[in-house]
Amino acid sequence: MHPLLKRILIHGAFTAGVLALVGALFAELAGMWAAGHTGKPGSADLNPTLPSELGYRVPLTLGVGGFLFVAVCEGGMAWLRSRRPPPAPPPAPAAPDEAEKLLNELLAQAEAKRAAEGDPPPSPPAA
Repeated sequence: MHPLLKRILIHGAFTAGVLALVGALFAELAGMWAAGHTGKPGSADLNPTLPSELGYRVPLTLGVGGFLFVAVCEGGMAWLRSRRPPPAPPPAPAAPDEAEKLLNELLAQAEAKRAAEGDPPPSPPAA
Protein backbone atom coordinates (compact mmCIF):
# COMPACT_ATOMS: atom_id res chain seq x y z
CA MET A 1 0.00 0.00 0.00
CA HIS A 2 1.28 3.45 -0.87
CA PRO A 3 2.46 5.36 2.24
CA LEU A 4 0.29 8.38 1.38
CA LEU A 5 -2.83 6.24 1.08
CA LYS A 6 -1.99 4.47 4.34
CA ARG A 7 -1.55 7.81 6.14
CA ILE A 8 -4.84 9.10 4.73
CA LEU A 9 -6.69 5.96 5.80
CA ILE A 10 -5.25 5.89 9.32
CA HIS A 11 -5.51 9.61 10.10
CA GLY A 12 -8.79 10.03 8.22
CA ALA A 13 -10.46 7.11 9.99
CA PHE A 14 -9.39 8.40 13.40
CA THR A 15 -10.56 11.94 12.60
CA ALA A 16 -13.85 10.70 11.15
CA GLY A 17 -14.49 8.60 14.26
CA VAL A 18 -13.82 11.44 16.65
CA LEU A 19 -15.93 13.90 14.66
CA ALA A 20 -18.76 11.38 14.36
CA LEU A 21 -18.74 11.05 18.14
CA VAL A 22 -18.85 14.84 18.46
CA GLY A 23 -21.72 14.91 15.94
CA ALA A 24 -23.65 12.34 17.96
CA LEU A 25 -23.18 14.50 21.05
CA PHE A 26 -24.39 17.57 19.11
CA ALA A 27 -27.49 15.68 17.93
CA GLU A 28 -28.21 14.58 21.50
CA LEU A 29 -27.73 18.14 22.73
CA ALA A 30 -30.19 19.39 20.10
CA GLY A 31 -32.69 16.76 21.26
CA MET A 32 -32.36 17.88 24.87
CA TRP A 33 -32.79 21.52 23.86
CA ALA A 34 -35.89 20.71 21.83
CA ALA A 35 -37.34 18.72 24.75
CA GLY A 36 -37.08 21.77 26.98
CA HIS A 37 -38.50 24.12 24.36
CA THR A 38 -42.22 24.72 24.94
CA GLY A 39 -43.17 26.25 21.61
CA LYS A 40 -45.59 29.17 21.27
CA PRO A 41 -47.97 29.86 24.13
CA GLY A 42 -51.49 28.73 23.35
CA SER A 43 -50.47 26.47 20.46
CA ALA A 44 -51.47 22.83 20.25
CA ASP A 45 -47.89 21.68 19.69
CA LEU A 46 -46.15 22.56 22.94
CA ASN A 47 -43.24 20.15 22.51
CA PRO A 48 -42.01 20.06 18.90
CA THR A 49 -39.98 17.01 17.94
CA LEU A 50 -36.71 16.97 16.04
CA PRO A 51 -36.52 15.26 12.68
CA SER A 52 -35.49 11.63 13.11
CA GLU A 53 -32.70 12.05 10.53
CA LEU A 54 -30.85 14.44 12.84
CA GLY A 55 -29.57 11.53 14.92
CA TYR A 56 -27.51 10.06 12.08
CA ARG A 57 -27.09 12.93 9.62
CA VAL A 58 -25.03 15.19 11.87
CA PRO A 59 -22.48 12.49 12.87
CA LEU A 60 -22.27 11.22 9.29
CA THR A 61 -21.75 14.70 7.87
CA LEU A 62 -19.08 15.59 10.40
CA GLY A 63 -17.29 12.25 9.92
CA VAL A 64 -17.23 12.48 6.12
CA GLY A 65 -16.19 16.13 6.26
CA GLY A 66 -13.34 15.30 8.64
CA PHE A 67 -12.14 12.43 6.44
CA LEU A 68 -12.17 14.66 3.34
CA PHE A 69 -10.32 17.41 5.22
CA VAL A 70 -7.58 14.97 6.25
CA ALA A 71 -7.34 13.58 2.70
CA VAL A 72 -6.93 17.06 1.21
CA CYS A 73 -4.38 18.12 3.84
CA GLU A 74 -2.29 14.93 3.54
CA GLY A 75 -2.35 15.22 -0.26
CA GLY A 76 -1.26 18.84 -0.07
CA MET A 77 1.55 18.01 2.33
CA ALA A 78 2.75 15.19 0.07
CA TRP A 79 2.69 17.54 -2.92
CA LEU A 80 4.69 20.19 -1.04
CA ARG A 81 7.21 17.59 0.14
CA SER A 82 7.67 16.29 -3.41
CA ARG A 83 8.61 19.79 -4.60
CA ARG A 84 11.36 20.14 -1.98
CA PRO A 85 14.84 19.35 -3.34
CA PRO A 86 16.39 16.14 -2.01
CA PRO A 87 18.93 16.54 0.78
CA ALA A 88 22.56 16.81 -0.23
CA PRO A 89 24.57 13.60 0.18
CA PRO A 90 26.99 13.56 3.10
CA PRO A 91 30.56 14.47 2.20
CA ALA A 92 32.92 11.61 1.48
CA PRO A 93 35.32 10.78 4.29
CA ALA A 94 38.65 12.53 3.88
CA ALA A 95 41.61 10.46 2.77
CA PRO A 96 44.14 9.82 5.54
CA ASP A 97 46.88 12.39 5.80
CA GLU A 98 50.50 11.46 4.93
CA ALA A 99 51.54 12.00 8.54
CA GLU A 100 48.76 9.70 9.74
CA LYS A 101 49.83 6.99 7.28
CA LEU A 102 53.43 7.24 8.48
CA LEU A 103 52.34 7.12 12.12
CA ASN A 104 50.22 3.99 11.52
CA GLU A 105 53.14 2.33 9.70
CA LEU A 106 55.57 3.10 12.54
CA LEU A 107 53.05 1.81 15.08
CA ALA A 108 52.63 -1.44 13.13
CA GLN A 109 56.41 -1.87 12.96
CA ALA A 110 56.79 -1.27 16.70
CA GLU A 111 54.05 -3.82 17.49
CA ALA A 112 55.64 -6.37 15.17
CA LYS A 113 59.05 -5.83 16.80
CA ARG A 114 57.55 -6.21 20.29
CA ALA A 115 55.73 -9.41 19.25
CA ALA A 116 58.97 -10.83 17.79
CA GLU A 117 60.85 -10.16 21.03
CA GLY A 118 58.09 -11.78 23.10
CA ASP A 119 57.32 -8.75 25.27
CA PRO A 120 53.73 -8.42 26.50
CA PRO A 121 51.82 -5.34 25.27
CA PRO A 122 52.02 -2.39 27.67
CA SER A 123 49.17 -1.95 30.12
CA PRO A 124 47.20 1.32 30.09
CA PRO A 125 48.32 3.88 32.69
CA ALA A 126 46.42 3.96 35.98
CA ALA A 127 44.17 6.91 36.54
